[in-house]
Amino acid sequence: MNAVAIIDRARADGVTLALDPAGKLKATGEQAAVARWLPKVREHKPALVSLFSEPRRLWLVVLPTGERFSSSFTPPATLADVHACYPDAQVEPDGEPAPAHVTCVDSGHLLAHVTCGTCRHWRRDRVGDGFGLGTCTIGAPASRRPGACWAGSTLTCKDHREGTA
Repeated sequence: MNAVAIIDRARADGVTLALDPAGKLKATGEQAAVARWLPKVREHKPALVSLFSEPRRLWLVVLPTGERFSSSFTPPATLADVHACYPDAQVEPDGEPAPAHVTCVDSGHLLAHVTCGTCRHWRRDRVGDGFGLGTCTIGAPASRRPGACWAGSTLTCKDHREGTA
């Protein structure tokens, strides 16, 4: 079992794992459930502390509905930051952002890591230099995620259409 699985399974068992302000790993919940999880938590403590404390740009998010997507954060976000955005989701690191057009398999569909700025559905902002936050003209689900609709944001979008408008 890896650190991500421990966090998700412990949470399903009513145990919350988190770092306290001093950077120490804490387990809270029903005493019996915490006692069940302490051996695994101790065994994987370095990986758990690293997962909670090291900011990353790209996180895989799985919503309770089963929808899966990668979410990028600038500046990089910690696991706690991502859980604050998606409190009911399972979250795990998804590597570093891949360059645009690298294919990946997600829920049985071939998708690509793309940027909004290369999509014909994306419209540049009319304020500033034109390279900031834009809009998705079709309101694709990926465009409603935190960090989306910036010209260079890397995301996975099944509605991406090559070419700029």
